[in-house]
Amino acid sequence: MKPTAIVYQSIMMKTMSRFMGPALEKKDGKSPEEIEMLAMLKDGGDFVSEDHLEPLMAWYKAQ
Repeated sequence: MKPTAIVYQSIMMKTMSRFMGPALEKKDGKSPEEIEMLAMLKDGGDFVSEDHLEPLMAWYKAQ
């Protein structure tokens, strides 16, 4: 990923957090997806499965 894309993504996440976070916190009857989104906006998220890292780690160890 290009450095400019990383900066753009960071700016977009901060903007989303500012606007969507408070709105989701106030909402009654949140869906499971909304609860997950709120947790991600507040605490960050890690959506990488260890299973998907095995080929990368095997390649890295072979280097």
